[in-house]
Amino acid sequence: PGDHFGSPTQQIARYVAEHIFSKADFYLDLHAGGRSLFIQPSAHVVLTQTMAPDLAKANARLAEAFGVGITVQTSNMGDNRTSAGYTVTQGIPTLAAEMGMGGWVTGESVQATRDATRRFLKHTGVLPCIDTVPGVPTRWTRINGAQAYVFAPCDGFFERRFQLGDDVKCGQLAGLMHALARPELEPEPVYFRLSGTLYAHGLVGHVRAGQNLAVVTQDVLAP
Repeated sequence: PGDHFGSPTQQIARYVAEHIFSKADFYLDLHAGGRSLFIQPSAHVVLTQTMAPDLAKANARLAEAFGVGITVQTSNMGDNRTSAGYTVTQGIPTLAAEMGMGGWVTGESVQATRDATRRFLKHTGVLPCIDTVPGVPTRWTRINGAQAYVFAPCDGFFERRFQLGDDVKCGQLAGLMHALARPELEPEPVYFRLSGTLYAHGLVGHVRAGQNLAVVTQDVLAP
């Protein structure tokens, strides 16, 4: 990722990749959701059929040590432009986490993140004698391709018909799209294309065509 001769951001990315990540034994990438998606607190690890078995095992053990209720397996779709995607391609055991749901910072989310980070640091031997609070057994899930996503079919207002954590079925109504510029039109139904658990959904009702409305995960066996 990055470019020595690109924009300032690209130059910084190239420096981090070459001079910081090259010295790393492990990588922990902490997030707090975002402005567009409301996400269940969870860990993310890259696990694919083609990666080195030792790296896959190390990533899985990081997730178990992190000890939050949900872990999402991802293939990263072969993209190494994210920091976590890049470190995995370099053979560095990596865990990313979404700990703030909608970009929020609360006392509860901060404490949960601190507790999980301490478990990570103890597991990796960075701080082997640190006191930790036990985590919880993690539920292993996966985002299985494009069918796991629900996108807005047009500009308008999305009236969702689900809650975070719901079990949903393929073909189930996800919500209704209202065309604000054409109030005489009937709302357009939007359906789930995959059965599973509602892992994340949009934060705003007023959306544009192609905007992500929901993400569905499916349970998988622990690696």
